[in-house]
Amino acid sequence: VHFRNSENILRSNGVEYFDSRNGVIAEKWSSVGGLTDGTYEKYFPNGNTKLLGQYETGTEIGEWIYYREDKSIEKKRHYVDGWREYFEEIFDVNENIVETICYLKDQVINRQ
Repeated sequence: VHFRNSENILRSNGVEYFDSRNGVIAEKWSSVGGLTDGTYEKYFPNGNTKLLGQYETGTEIGEWIYYREDKSIEKKRHYVDGWREYFEEIFDVNENIVETICYLKDQVINRQ
């Protein structure tokens, strides 16, 4: 299956391209039974990793790492119970934790 989204990004069988002519990948994922399952990767147009995480039968699990374009870590999200319960660690440009936020059903329940 091939289609283009509203940003004219080509999507095809677990790989999405910024521009299919030059092969610059925007996203990679796998799915089982129509649900995203396994490693999920998202990239900046320059090819650097933007996001790295794991799905299990369509649900985010474990640690997800969000990067800045310069490859430094912007934040880490730790899923405890899928989208229902997770916490984030926010990093400064030197990768020091500057804030920790706990969420329950996408609502902030604690901020340090």
